[in-house]
Amino acid sequence: MHFGISSEARLRRIYEASLRNLRRAVLEMDILWVHDNTSIDASHSLVLEARNGEICFLADEAHSWVNRDS
Repeated sequence: MHFGISSEARLRRIYEASLRNLRRAVLEMDILWVHDNTSIDASHSLVLEARNGEICFLADEAHSWVNRDS
């Protein structure tokens, strides 16, 4: 296992894969909370909550990246 600093390209691939998997996670998880951890200095705010395949909360500031692939 490697615990070094990842390259920007690797981080972008991880980010893109996470967004692609988000729709599946919403459908398959009983309860799902998505937090925005963009800033390392700020608290990680809740941007999406889903229950039993249905989104029951979507923060306004989340729309630009949560709905990007919709």
